[in-house]
Amino acid sequence: MNWKSLLVFVTLSASGSTVLAQNSAPQPNEGHSQTHRGPVVPNGKVFQEILDKLDLSPEQKDSIKALRKSHRDSIKLLRTSAEQARAELDQSLEKNQDQESLKAAFEKHLQTKEAVDRERFKQMLAIREVLTDKQRALFASLRPKGKGLSLEPEVSGD
Repeated sequence: MNWKSLLVFVTLSASGSTVLAQNSAPQPNEGHSQTHRGPVVPNGKVFQEILDKLDLSPEQKDSIKALRKSHRDSIKLLRTSAEQARAELDQSLEKNQDQESLKAAFEKHLQTKEAVDRERFKQMLAIREVLTDKQRALFASLRPKGKGLSLEPEVSGD
């Protein structure tokens, strides 16, 4: 896809999502959170249900809670950065900036989204290290397929 086609797509996507956001109430998504434009991830309740099915020892529960807490601030900071980059891209498109500025804003947007996904993936890998082989297999089977690589909720009450 060339840059001209990409810009048309991004422009239409941005304007379409703005209209949809203004004209529709949030819809529940079967326990998944979609407050950002990245992969859909389970909310805290779904994550807890998955953990309950793993039959974790008290030590494993404590370790996982500590891991999630240690990653929470960095994920939140990265998510804020990704939201700002998306807003900057939207503003650049609205201001009809030159192609190079739009490309730079789009690249920044992609990089910040990727940084969030990488941090979430690191967290998932760390959680897997706490599990036994049998629990890992069950964990993999319970994780929502095609919904991103993470189990970190968007807003956590821990």
